[in-house]
Amino acid sequence: MAEDAANVANKYMEHAKMKSTVEDIEFQRDRTIVTQLEEKKTLDTLTEKLTKSPVNLFQIKGNQSYNVKVNSDNIDCNITSACCMEDGTIILADYNNNKLKRLHSYSRTVRDYYHIPEDPWTVCMINNTKVAVLIHSKWQVLLISLEGKMKTTNKFKTDFKSNRLAYANNNLYISEMDTASVYMYTLSGRKLKQFGHKLLSSLHSLAVSKDATRIYVADYNNGLIVLDNNSQVITAFNDGQLKGANCCYLTEAGSVLVSGVVSNNVLQFTPDGDLIGEVIKADGRKEKINSVCCNQQMTKMCISRWQEDNIEVYDILPVK
Repeated sequence: MAEDAANVANKYMEHAKMKSTVEDIEFQRDRTIVTQLEEKKTLDTLTEKLTKSPVNLFQIKGNQSYNVKVNSDNIDCNITSACCMEDGTIILADYNNNKLKRLHSYSRTVRDYYHIPEDPWTVCMINNTKVAVLIHSKWQVLLISLEGKMKTTNKFKTDFKSNRLAYANNNLYISEMDTASVYMYTLSGRKLKQFGHKLLSSLHSLAVSKDATRIYVADYNNGLIVLDNNSQVITAFNDGQLKGANCCYLTEAGSVLVSGVVSNNVLQFTPDGDLIGEVIKADGRKEKINSVCCNQQMTKMCISRWQEDNIEVYDILPVK
C-alpha cells in the first residue's frame, strides 16, 4: 500500500515538474518516525466489546398455593412483603399477625416464625443469615438474624414516617411517606444521603441495584420511576398497563418486576426501566397483589395477596 501511494506521488511530482519552473524538488524524510516505529511492539491492540444480553420475558407455567397460617395466628394473614434467601427459603412479613415467618424451601410449610412487637411492613435480605424489617407504625428498622431461632441483633429509628426499605452495597434505603423521598442509611442507623424527585408523589415500594447506581420506585400515581444516585430520572413508565404501582422487585437476573394494585398484574422491565411485557395477567380476582419476589436460581416466583392465608408459587421456565 505504501509503494502504491509512493508511485502515485511520483506521478504527481513528474507531472508537476513539467508545469513548474522549479528545476527539482528534494524530499527529506522525518527520521524520528523510524525510531518511533522501532519502539512499537504492535500496530494496535484488540479488546473485547461487551454488549448487553437481551432480557427475555419470563415464561410462567402454572402455580401452587401454600397456606402460611399458623395456629397462633388470631386473624387472617396479610403478607405485605417477602424475600427469598440463597437456599430458597422464603421470609414473609405477616402484617396482621405481627410475625416474621420462615417458609421451608422444600415442603413449602412454615418452618418457624418470629413475633414482632408491631406490624412488620417490609422485609428485605441483607445476606443469607440476616434480614432487615421495617416497623411501619414505629418508624423503626430491625436487623434480624436467621441463624438458628430468629432474633433481633440491632435496631434503630428513623426521624420520619418510614414506609419501605431496600438493601444494596452495604447500605439500607428507606422511603418516607410524607415527602416520598428516599434516604440512605448505614446498617448501624446513620443517615447518609437523601434522594428525591418531583415525580415521586406516593411511593409504595422500592428496590436498588447491587452497585447502588439505580433506584427503582413503584409510585402509586406515576408508575415505575428509575433514578440514578444523583436523583436524576433515567426512565419513567406510567401507562394504562400498570395502574396503582405498589410493589417493585429486582430479580437476580437483573430485570425488574412491578405489580399494580389496581391493574392487579405483574409487569417485567429491563434494568434500564424499559417494558418487556406482562408476566402475570389480571384474572378477575378481588384480592390484590401485595408482594412479588423470585428465588435466586430464577426458577420460582412468589406472590402474596391482600388479606390472604395462601401465597402463590409459580414455576419460571428456562428462557432460551
